Amino acid sequence: NHGGDESMSTPFCVGSGVTMSMFGLGASFNNPDRECVNLIFSEWTLDSEGKFAAGMIGVFFLSILTEAITFGQRALYHKLQPGQQRHMIMTSMYACQVLFGFVLMLVVMSYSIELLFSVVAGFAAGYVAFVDDESGKPKSFDSCHKNHVSATREARDEPEIEPSKV
Repeated sequence: NHGGDESMSTPFCVGSGVTMSMFGLGASFNNPDRECVNLIFSEWTLDSEGKFAAGMIGVFFLSILTEAITFGQRALYHKLQPGQQRHMIMTSMYACQVLFGFVLMLVVMSYSIELLFSVVAGFAAGYVAFVDDESGKPKSFDSCHKNHVSATREARDEPEIEPSKV
């Protein structure tokens, strides 16, 4: 089995797929002698350029989702009342964060440069999306809303009104 469409003159990869390359870190694109990569499951064999690109995109968004869960935990913790409900929500979010982290670790262990960069790029994009540039702390929903309202006022050339202090 050469993977991909047999009518093509050069296959995308060789073999039925591996989860961890025994040849070390390497590129899959433009390397038809490289083993096909199984993305987590043997049924998810990335044996064509299209499948491999889809795998890269999926891994990228899973990395962003992992960062979003981290952000969500920090944003929700102080908004929820202490007690059993908060504990269950925080525990569930933490379990998802750990699960996704281990899945992404397994993706990186495929030793595919493209998948490694997809994971790192997704984490970086998530960091940019969810961490405040000035403080280094997670952005809050309130500050996102305030920035949007301020930008809207600036676009309309309206003065910003300070809330009254009670």
